This record gives sequence, C-alpha cells and structure tokens, in this order.
Amino acid sequence: MFGVNMDALTLYHVPGNYHGQVSTLAFLDGHTEVHRWRDPLFNDPKPPPANWHDHTGNVVKPGSYQDLAWLKQHTTVPQ
Repeated sequence: MFGVNMDALTLYHVPGNYHGQVSTLAFLDGHTEVHRWRDPLFNDPKPPPANWHDHTGNVVKPGSYQDLAWLKQHTTVPQ
C-alpha cells in the first residue's frame, strides 16, 4: 500500500519493487501496468526515512519528481 498527496511533493510508503527498479501496478478497472522508476531512491529508499509510516507524507527529492508526476497521473485519472 502507498499513498500520494496530490497537493504536495509527498507520498507515504512507496510502491513495492520486488524485481529491481520496477513495479507492477494493478488498477480497479482490471488492467495492470509495469513501470520502471527513474530514481532508485523513489522506489526503494535506503535507509528509509525516519517517519516512513507517517501518513502526512515524506517529501520526494528533486531527482524523483518525474516518478511522482507519473504516479499522480496514473493513480487519479483513467487512461
């Protein structure tokens, strides 16, 4: 589970990546998408932020802005 704050550059938790820098996302309409993240720290930060489970969100670093924009676009509006 992960969450995206649509009004800020934050998210809580991150999409799972169990096969490298790639996540497979399942959508409510039944389709799936595989996405390769550009910034490895976006998908699997090491070490995780101290407030990792804080649902107010963790600020995304500048190198991850493109990944966050992709995630926001694909988690809010049917494509």
